[in-house]
Amino acid sequence: RCPTDRILTIAVQADVAAFAGCRVASGLRVQTGATVDLAPLRDLETVSGDIVIGPTIGTEEVALNGLVSVGGGIVVRGNNALRGLFLPRLETAGRVAVDDNYELTTIAAPRLAAVTGAFSVTANHDLALLAAPALARVGGELVIADEAWDIDHFWHEHPELKHTTLAWYTDFVGFLQLPEGGEREAFLTDDYNSAMIEHIESH
Repeated sequence: RCPTDRILTIAVQADVAAFAGCRVASGLRVQTGATVDLAPLRDLETVSGDIVIGPTIGTEEVALNGLVSVGGGIVVRGNNALRGLFLPRLETAGRVAVDDNYELTTIAAPRLAAVTGAFSVTANHDLALLAAPALARVGGELVIADEAWDIDHFWHEHPELKHTTLAWYTDFVGFLQLPEGGEREAFLTDDYNSAMIEHIESH
């Protein structure tokens, strides 16, 4: 009843009940249009492969309260209703990617100390709290970006510090002159935008 040779796949609440009490899994995948409560998986401590949450439609909270170690990645992506991701005992993970969860407000992993690969949190537009106070080591890229002009501008000004690729999106980058600003504003705006383009080309 607790298979270790295949991924635990969750689509309905009955799947959660079937795996309740399992301590070890080779992987966990949650993809569903239903509302599922993962709390019965409280005994799950170790996942040797990946945990993939999403896409989901009705799930508002993911809480894996017993999880300590994930050998692969934790991928939480495309969950339209998800508001909270809670991993209170998690200590290590292979990588973390939390992306495109538009209602997500809270990510809490207070004991997470090490991620051997990348740690990426992007495009979670309502995110207000990312709590990982024990995180001391990330072996790959660390990217936390949403409309990430501040990050990219810092690297723009200090290109010698940029050691990874950051892809981000926004509505517009640069300055636009307003008609009522007159010729002087138009000149200054064009001059500044040209200087920024030249700076990028020089690096």
